[in-house]
Amino acid sequence: MQINKKTWKKKYEWKNIEGDVLYNARAGGDILAWSYNYARKKGYSEKDLLRATYAVYNGGPKALKRPWNEIGR
Repeated sequence: MQINKKTWKKKYEWKNIEGDVLYNARAGGDILAWSYNYARKKGYSEKDLLRATYAVYNGGPKALKRPWNEIGR
C-alpha cells in the first residue's frame, strides 16, 4: 500500500514499510481503518466520509482542515 512517509513515519518502522509486504499491508489497513473511524467521529457521512477517509489516510488528521476540490462532488 502507498503510505505517506511524511505523515506516518513516527508511527511505523519505515524500513519494514518499504521492505516487508505483510507489515506494509497491515500498516496500511490500520491507517485506513483509523482514518475512517476518525472521519466518522468528526461527523462526516456518505460521500464526504469516503473523501475524508482518503484525505486522512494520505495527509493525517490535519487533512480535514484543508479545502477539498469541489469538482466531482
